[in-house]
Amino acid sequence: MEWTFQNPVKIIFGVEAFEAISCQVGTRQALLVSSTGFVERGGLDLLKAHLGYRLAGVVSGVVANPNVENIVQLCAESRRCQFDVLVAIGGGSVIDAAKILSAGIDSWAEKSEYLRDFLVKGGKGTIAGLKPVIAVPTTAGTGSEVTPFATIWDNLIHKKFSIDDFRLYPEAAILDSKLTHSLPESHTISTGLDAVSQAFESIWNKLANPVTIGIATQSLVHSLVALPRLAKDIEDKTARKNMMIGSLLAGVAISQTRTGIAHSISYPLTAYYGLPHGFACSFTLPSILEYNLRHDDGRFVQLAQSLGMSVVKELVDCLRNLLKVCRIAQRLSAFVPSAASVLTLSGEMFTPQRANNNMIRIEHNAIQYFLEKGLESVW
Repeated sequence: MEWTFQNPVKIIFGVEAFEAISCQVGTRQALLVSSTGFVERGGLDLLKAHLGYRLAGVVSGVVANPNVENIVQLCAESRRCQFDVLVAIGGGSVIDAAKILSAGIDSWAEKSEYLRDFLVKGGKGTIAGLKPVIAVPTTAGTGSEVTPFATIWDNLIHKKFSIDDFRLYPEAAILDSKLTHSLPESHTISTGLDAVSQAFESIWNKLANPVTIGIATQSLVHSLVALPRLAKDIEDKTARKNMMIGSLLAGVAISQTRTGIAHSISYPLTAYYGLPHGFACSFTLPSILEYNLRHDDGRFVQLAQSLGMSVVKELVDCLRNLLKVCRIAQRLSAFVPSAASVLTLSGEMFTPQRANNNMIRIEHNAIQYFLEKGLESVW
């Protein structure tokens, strides 16, 4: 078995975020990329206090699940500033937007038609004048701060695109769990479930290797304890910190393996119904796990033992209990009108780049099974 592992991101964990940003920026001019919520909560004032004249500009209009039009608008705003480095403070959407701006600000992100053409061609093309990104996550879920991926949506065709390029790895990731303390309950659970999904999908991935399996396993050692605690007590600061560790490790793991079929299934549900990503990609996890357990080569035994379980079947029970504690049934039904409306999208849920990452082959008809099993407790 031959494999490689390379992740160039400098990770700074458990620090005072704004002081660490100042040190990492150094003498460079920085452009802040964030959301309006971050600015309204006073985050911009704190950053100004630490960066002073080094803060060259602010782009704060990043929306959830950035789309083509949003990126083009942000790009236009960014070009008004002279800067050396982007500082992305926010969730996965903000960090992804900063990566896209970094790569396309001088080329294909200038106009909607240029960006759409770039995406249709698979996100492969010229990246001119790329700027480094310092990623500061305010959620514990996507792991975007340590991956070479950036997600962008085209609302005209209800489709998600991913840009995958080694040059999109951030320069540094600064993780301060205090930045997640004000995160609302729904966002906390959704992003946490995203991290759990990523870790599991990295483990049952055909691109997995001993390093990624070990990292993803440690991710779940943290998140499968922290997330149920947060579901019961959103003020649990220790659980917040451990969930951020779990998210970070899941991000490192998928930076090598990419995600799988659960993510493939999730995309249309987010595109058509606005179902938050973590909810959309987690409700099928138990049935996908059962499917892969039939072909365990030892990786699930290792995971079960690391979690203090005596048999691998307990992994399925653990996942089902997690979804119950996180009230996944109620959360799904709040966005999606019926099981039938989910099943009608099954034809759009097979994304080869994701589905083909599974450790054993998955056929199109398996999606129907995963959906039906996942929806049993909802409707």
